Amino acid sequence: MNTLEEILKDVENDRISIKEFMDAIGAKPIKKEGDILIYNAPYNIEMQSVNHGYDTAGKPTCLVDTKRNLWCDKNFTPWQPLDMLVLELTWIDNPDRLKYITAHEIFDYRQKLSQRNSVQDSTLSKFLKMVVKPREKSVNVKPKRKMRF
Repeated sequence: MNTLEEILKDVENDRISIKEFMDAIGAKPIKKEGDILIYNAPYNIEMQSVNHGYDTAGKPTCLVDTKRNLWCDKNFTPWQPLDMLVLELTWIDNPDRLKYITAHEIFDYRQKLSQRNSVQDSTLSKFLKMVVKPREKSVNVKPKRKMRF
């Protein structure tokens, strides 16, 4: 498993997929069209837009291009990298802080995945042991008494 420092280097070099980041924050795609995944927006674009009746939170406006590793809001933004998605989610303008937040989310997500896989492996191994060594049936089984009328 990667350390937080290794993941931070991957974030700085744009080697983290937006799809993995969306999985890490708990967003699931609602539709797939070729290389484009469509998500319900985990953000709300520009408060001024909300004041004018445009609301994106929870609506299927977030598009993720898995081939180019870019995202956009189909109503408001052009295609952008992961940093800009994290900016929309957090409203933090410090680029170093954005990279740290991204790396930390990915690190936590990968830890949870590895723990889940190890639990599944142990459960699977227990199951296989049960299948390989089935319980022996007792040979001396007495028949049940029958009722007389």
